[in-house]
Amino acid sequence: MHLETIPLTTHHDSLSLTDFVVFSSSYFEVVCTEIPTAQSVQFLTRPSFCSMPSSMAAKEREQWFDRVQARNIPETISEQSLLFPIPLKGGDPLVAFVPDVDQTIVKRMSSDWLTDCASSLVEQFLRIKNTRLDPVTNLYNSTLLSEMLDEVDEKMNYQVVIIEVHPQARLPKDVLNHVRHATRSLIEFNRFGFPLFYLGHSVFGYLVPHKESEFLKTFCLSLITFMKSKGFKRIHCGSSKALDENIKGDHPPKKGLLILDQAWTALHTACRRGPFAFCDYEVLAYPDQFPLNRLSRSTISKLQRRWRASASHSLIYFVPDYQKPMQMADVVVRFLGQHNYVMSERGFFVIRRNSSAEESKQWAQSIISKLIEERGDSFSLSAGVSEYPFQRYSKTEITRNCQKAILHGEFFGYRSVVIFDAVSLNISGDIYYGEGDLSGAVREYRLGLDLDPDNINLLNSLGVTYALMNRTAEAQLAFQKVLDQESSNFMALYNRGLGEQAHANHGKAVHYYLRAFDAYHQDDTDDLNILNDLSYQLGTAYFNNQEFGKSIEWLERWYNKQDEARGRGKCCRAIGISYFRLSRPFEAMTWLQRALAFDEDDAEALSILGELYLVEKEGNDIALKLMEKSLELDNNNRQFMLRLARGLNACARYNEAVPILKNCIKSSKFRSAAWFELSVSFKGLKKYTKVRYYLKKLIDGEHISGDIKTKARLFYSEISAGQI
Repeated sequence: MHLETIPLTTHHDSLSLTDFVVFSSSYFEVVCTEIPTAQSVQFLTRPSFCSMPSSMAAKEREQWFDRVQARNIPETISEQSLLFPIPLKGGDPLVAFVPDVDQTIVKRMSSDWLTDCASSLVEQFLRIKNTRLDPVTNLYNSTLLSEMLDEVDEKMNYQVVIIEVHPQARLPKDVLNHVRHATRSLIEFNRFGFPLFYLGHSVFGYLVPHKESEFLKTFCLSLITFMKSKGFKRIHCGSSKALDENIKGDHPPKKGLLILDQAWTALHTACRRGPFAFCDYEVLAYPDQFPLNRLSRSTISKLQRRWRASASHSLIYFVPDYQKPMQMADVVVRFLGQHNYVMSERGFFVIRRNSSAEESKQWAQSIISKLIEERGDSFSLSAGVSEYPFQRYSKTEITRNCQKAILHGEFFGYRSVVIFDAVSLNISGDIYYGEGDLSGAVREYRLGLDLDPDNINLLNSLGVTYALMNRTAEAQLAFQKVLDQESSNFMALYNRGLGEQAHANHGKAVHYYLRAFDAYHQDDTDDLNILNDLSYQLGTAYFNNQEFGKSIEWLERWYNKQDEARGRGKCCRAIGISYFRLSRPFEAMTWLQRALAFDEDDAEALSILGELYLVEKEGNDIALKLMEKSLELDNNNRQFMLRLARGLNACARYNEAVPILKNCIKSSKFRSAAWFELSVSFKGLKKYTKVRYYLKKLIDGEHISGDIKTKARLFYSEISAGQI
């Protein structure tokens, strides 16, 4: 019985650039302990080493760096300085620069001692790393994450992003394969090189150096979009940083655990928002900072008392551009005069009975002009205007409309006065979308379409959000409404193609992608990233539509434009398989090898490459190992089984091939091919009765392809004539 290999790694034998970030303190201690009198060490890439302050000329530093890397041995580069090469797996080359070593010690260091010291350093670095790796994913483990967060200080602050990649699997093997697939996808996404951790139970974490909150939102949204494109059905992100007021007091909580708890809380909020969502803990901790935070009960109660008897009124919301409301309350109230107003946390509401929104807008503009004229620019106000009755909105909901109009007005700058409309709802929807609340975004976009059913921006925004929520049919309907009005809308055509591809309508996807290329305008620089992805998606659609020549053309073009970015490897499997289908084995092997360098667990690439190695006589043992590994990754794939059985037959391992082929017979798709291979196996075992039995099934059977029938007849005649 064939034993399957459990996917655990007990030892990692290579270092990466990120290791010297997460283990910097430990590696520093190792170097200072190993080298007598060493007080400091810097781990530097070539640009960092050549640009650091030094009495040595930049050109000379470049020469030393290149010399150490080329010879792969440490060097004494001055009376007190040492330079050690650090072998890395991929990425920029690295050196350990050790300055200010005692001159007497340096003079006594022989080349052999330096070489042994370099080997010892690498061994100790690896030993430290291996104690903090997860054995399933080879990622850093949760213990290391907690330790790093405990060391966070004001100079180097971190944010944590926790990602839940929900597994849709029951068997332990399938769960492990899911985790490994998620690991590969998160590594591919990680173009910034942030430390990536596995926390267990399909939960991962990035440690992100402190960035602006907008970066973190964009990062999480891009991550969710990327993981969805990889086929995952549920993705949630929660993020946090240590908030200062939460770590004060007589007994402050452990900082590392606190940040993780906050991110975990945010993750649970994201899980309640739908299958694809994210949440930052800061929004939960400071709801008042959310632009669309609801007004206080006190403010609403005061407004309700004032408009209770009103059947028709407009509502103006004045918000200071520079000052806080309390700082200018006396002045603003004097200008409002006898008008019915209520002061809120952020500004001033004014109720104008029997006044339209347009009339109130003009009145608000005059108030702002007079105020600035008398008191100066520091007393500038902006205003959002709405009216009642309006559509199906209640009086209380009109206050929300004013808030949304204020946000709409921010696009026009200070002193703006904006009437609530469909564009206001587009902007409020974008805010919810940017905060990871996709359900909230859909609500706003749909409300906007109630006001303006043909608004192209709203329809596109709604379609994109639906697509991200896996509500593909509704997304397609939204994009089609855009195309009904504007047949050459680039974004709608691109997204319509993505939708068709998600439904496996690859021919239709090609149609929309080609139209999108025709619709693209060179002046639309904001769409350059989408244009780049469009080339990849078109090549992939051609591949799935079995138009392999065109797939190669588009994907190779895309690949060559990506420089040396790691993510470009994602197209290699499709190119390799396309060459395989076109019977071009040498090109296929080249691209499939690249595919496996990108994703070593690509089962189909392993299986096909194994078959190619066998046919092209590149080594039977390695060919069989590749095909066996493909079955370990996908043990129910009968195409992989058939390839392995053919390989075993070619290597005269007939007894091993027979049970695999009998399993293949269970599938009508592979039955006839399996019967033929069984006849080959039994011929090798000299069981000619069974050989004739399977060949007769092929010769006499119905629905057997002509090629296999011809091969079976020829084989049968040779057996009968005793030629083989």
